Amino acid sequence: MMTFDTTPWRNLTEQQKQTRDEKWPLFEAWYYERGKDGEIDVNIRLAAYKQFYDTGVLDEKYHHFPYLILLHASDGMTAMQEVIQLMRQERYANGIYTAYRQILFYNEFIENGFITRERLYNFIVAVHGEDYLEHTKIWNADPYEKARQVVSDARQALGEWRPCYDPDLIPYQLVFKHLLTALPYYKASIDSVGAEANIRPLCRVYAWLPERHRNPELALPYYQQVIDLLLSDNVDPEVKRWTSDFLKKLEAEKE
Repeated sequence: MMTFDTTPWRNLTEQQKQTRDEKWPLFEAWYYERGKDGEIDVNIRLAAYKQFYDTGVLDEKYHHFPYLILLHASDGMTAMQEVIQLMRQERYANGIYTAYRQILFYNEFIENGFITRERLYNFIVAVHGEDYLEHTKIWNADPYEKARQVVSDARQALGEWRPCYDPDLIPYQLVFKHLLTALPYYKASIDSVGAEANIRPLCRVYAWLPERHRNPELALPYYQQVIDLLLSDNVDPEVKRWTSDFLKKLEAEKE
């Protein structure tokens, strides 16, 4: 099993160690409530994660990577990349992973002070890069083959965030950048059913923004870029046609 570089833990000052000790009950209480009804004694699992939190030493059985993101001693990009490397070895050796929908999960721990926004941003970039092509290079994936998954996951995450959009908590701009750079690789021939299912919600949100979005003035410029791209010659012709037809239907419904 992979081992972690424990330098970040060894370099913690006494004050930083004390601060981490004070924060641990936040995770402990959350995890206990979440896992108390599991088959394995929750205290055994908590002990494994406390070991990692204090020392950087992984337990052979209990090292679920979303928790390692929370518990690592460093906020830095290198630390987040190390966790992603473990995840690739154990679960995603031959695929591509997206973390958009996990962002709301991590926001809970930003709001209670357990982790920083810097950690969340570095985690997202460690998984996805700064844009879709970087994402495919990180995961050794074909851009055309994986565009369907990335567009679908980004679209679903943006839909979940719509009622509670907070630009200070959610790396909104970064996820839209991933979506915009993935759409040119999105081919209807590869995903003839799913493509339409993904394009429709993007158009619908764009049409409904003024009435139904918490911060329409902040979100509209991002969705405008998406719609402009979907109506351009830079996307698959069939995707462009679906976008045009569905926007016309939405416009007719308003009349």
